Amino acid sequence: MSGPEDVVTGQVVQDAIADPYFLDPTFEPYLAARPHRKLAARTRLEYTRRVARFLAWLRHESQHPQRWLATPASRDDTLRAYLVYLTAQGRSASIRNMTLAAVNAYLEFLELGATGVAPADIQRTVTRPLSVAEQSALLATAQNRPAHTRPYRLRRARDLALVVLLLYGGLTESEVVALNDGDVVLTGVRRQVWVKSRGRFVDLPRPAHQALADYRAERAALIGILRPRAFFLAGDNAEDSRDLRRLSRSRIEAIVRNLGRGAGLGQGKGIGPGVLRATFAQHLVADVPEPRQVAYRLGQVKPDPAQINTLRALPPQQHPGRQPNAPDDAQLVLDF
Repeated sequence: MSGPEDVVTGQVVQDAIADPYFLDPTFEPYLAARPHRKLAARTRLEYTRRVARFLAWLRHESQHPQRWLATPASRDDTLRAYLVYLTAQGRSASIRNMTLAAVNAYLEFLELGATGVAPADIQRTVTRPLSVAEQSALLATAQNRPAHTRPYRLRRARDLALVVLLLYGGLTESEVVALNDGDVVLTGVRRQVWVKSRGRFVDLPRPAHQALADYRAERAALIGILRPRAFFLAGDNAEDSRDLRRLSRSRIEAIVRNLGRGAGLGQGKGIGPGVLRATFAQHLVADVPEPRQVAYRLGQVKPDPAQINTLRALPPQQHPGRQPNAPDDAQLVLDF
């Protein structure tokens, strides 16, 4: 297997052409270092996985895998065949387009140039935000969860804080996962969350402060003298448990969907975290006229015109909990 120095000598290209299934370990570092378009760590990992799956398909499915790198036409034909395979497997157009981008980056890594395969057209749909009644139902469900033992109290406080942060902070699941305790600032003056991935502060209303502060108090009782960095912890049913794992994306989605089902949302099927972010975005678009500021507040690289135009066509119902000077009250449903 080739080492990093092979990128300079060109041996990586020779090895890859000799072995059509070869994926050099320096491909992912290359994605981080290329000057014209550096990719985030999560995107680099996803690109590497997509290319690895493509090469595995070549090994097991393609009739002539050894020819796929021979000419531009053979590369195009092979990649089109793989995209047809992904379609047959039920993969979405966005997944196929990401695969196309990943393989093109791989060919660029091999200094062979991108393929001539065009990406699929994607029909954009903007997630419908929650109404005021739906927001209240979701928060009421989170508040009314069982709390007869310490672990249940912790989970009730955590789940309510999570919903409040998604609904009134607009964070993505990955941003919530990455939150450390020091990123959440709750003082008499400041109610902010620091999102490192995009380098921005997210201001929160007072009732959100109350929910996060209640969870932090329950969290402190769980961890004792330990000092885990993660703000949201997984928790456990056992009274004597000290389960200090960082809450995962899949668990965040499961929590939101479960609360949504309890609130009767999504026709009883629950809702995803994206619905809460869409609700935040709806109010943001109504309050902030400048698209660049909307993108910054949402942590986006650039404005999303389709999202902005669609949400502007849906005037938000102003919820009392969004008012910056709403009174502190333990009964969050009354405020939100």
